[in-house]
Amino acid sequence: MDITKLRPILNKESILKTANARELGQAPQDVLERYTNYALTHVPLGDTTRQLKNLERVIIENKHCAVGAIVGPYGYGKTSTAVHLWNELREQKILAIPPFLWVNLSELMDAVYYWIRFEFSQGPKAFIDPLEKIYESYCQSYKDEIFRKIDPDVAQDLIERGALLLEIRPDDVVAFFSEASDICEQAGYNGMAIFTDELQATLAQYKPSRDEFFAHLFQIVKDIQGLEGNWALIISINDDTEGILTLRRSDILARLQRSALYFRVQDVYNRREYPTELWSAFEQRFVFDGKAVISTCTLDSIGQVAARTDLGAGPRMVTQALALAVKSYEKTGQAYTPMQFVDDFLTGLVLFDQQGKFPTAVKKALDNDLAVHFAGIVR
Repeated sequence: MDITKLRPILNKESILKTANARELGQAPQDVLERYTNYALTHVPLGDTTRQLKNLERVIIENKHCAVGAIVGPYGYGKTSTAVHLWNELREQKILAIPPFLWVNLSELMDAVYYWIRFEFSQGPKAFIDPLEKIYESYCQSYKDEIFRKIDPDVAQDLIERGALLLEIRPDDVVAFFSEASDICEQAGYNGMAIFTDELQATLAQYKPSRDEFFAHLFQIVKDIQGLEGNWALIISINDDTEGILTLRRSDILARLQRSALYFRVQDVYNRREYPTELWSAFEQRFVFDGKAVISTCTLDSIGQVAARTDLGAGPRMVTQALALAVKSYEKTGQAYTPMQFVDDFLTGLVLFDQQGKFPTAVKKALDNDLAVHFAGIVR
């Protein structure tokens, strides 16, 4: 078998580096290539397909905007799911902004502006100037206030280097998104989708306070819902941050959960059958004999571990295990066996619980020096 067919699986990153707003402005081509390559090995299964259809329906068919969320624990593929949806929407001629990190409202608006400008530079260049005028109109009033206090040239330099932030308001962000979406439609796109990642990072770094973060997030969510237009905002949220919202601002969470775009990744990935389904999808996409690389029993063993929260970390662990199977086949030409998987797991080559720590059940097995004990877990 031609082993080069398996290179995308072997080289698939288990942890994707998420771009920040500045990277979307300074190195958009790098972001495009990194995310596109990553999307190649994300195979849609189960409700991921339903989520994509919901997004297309909301953006293209509905008359109102929407805000949704991709929710799940560490290691369950929130970012890779967002990248997959972003990539698929681009194929539907929807201007999709790839998942990015933001820590203030200026970055939230800037990232969207940077990416649209980049997309326009690849085709409808005539719409760059109208986009820039809209963007500058939202920034200028805040710049004028700063320029009255300090030297304009110094202030402009500080702003461009990110050392001086404009005090953008939530309603400005939403209004800019709406006008930017209108420009996208004039440029021939069917609408716009914005993906943000790792809301916990935003919450941890937001200035000046956590309370202001909650207030701004609530206003953004409230203002988007019911707004006329053909665009959507999708936020990636981990379980801990969802818990914080439940305790501190259940009104925000309630609004998100009412959306057809609210999506729990465990509904797709927290299943024993997931490794077998994913491997079968890889066989079809890359056209190779999967049984020659990994046995059916091994796929079942991986599924048993991945589905248990005290052992594995869902799809991230599955990705690692399948890459090890490909690497083993590349060296030996033999199918990856259950005991090889057990050995790799016990030696730490495949080892993540939801917090990236050593799983309790594996600790117990190693403390007793009984690999047989662990083998019994995956039997």
